[in-house]
Amino acid sequence: MPGGLEFQLRPTESGWRIWIGDPGRPVRPIRNYAAIATPPLRGPNALVIEGWHFRNADNSGPNDPGPKNLNLPQRRRGFFFVLTEADYFAAQAALAVVLWPSGRSEAEVEAAEEDFQRIEKAEAVLHVETLELDNLALGKRAWIERMSFAVKILARDG
Repeated sequence: MPGGLEFQLRPTESGWRIWIGDPGRPVRPIRNYAAIATPPLRGPNALVIEGWHFRNADNSGPNDPGPKNLNLPQRRRGFFFVLTEADYFAAQAALAVVLWPSGRSEAEVEAAEEDFQRIEKAEAVLHVETLELDNLALGKRAWIERMSFAVKILARDG
């Protein structure tokens, strides 16, 4: 990984969360260099890979297009990440203004958006190659029993 960063899949209750960070940093506070850079920054995004994402709303079948579709990422998970701790903190400061603009001027918000865009980021994609789900009962929440994947760094901006 660029700059000595490490890629991990960290377990969740029903799947995995993509984590990129500095393996030499203490565990607390957890700094996920991907979470600070992957949109949407509120709500589900490509970093969380859980079994129910691959099932429809009532867990009666696959999450195919149609009335029960859940608008969630599927097997291709594109994401971004910052490359340094300094960029992590710069992104955090800019996003504090952009995501919570109350009491700030339009010029402050625009400057923070520009600051965030200037931060160097890398782009990557995780592709779920095989997937075995369990808990496929109607009205329940599916989880991932087994999964294989490949990750590829695509590009760096800047």
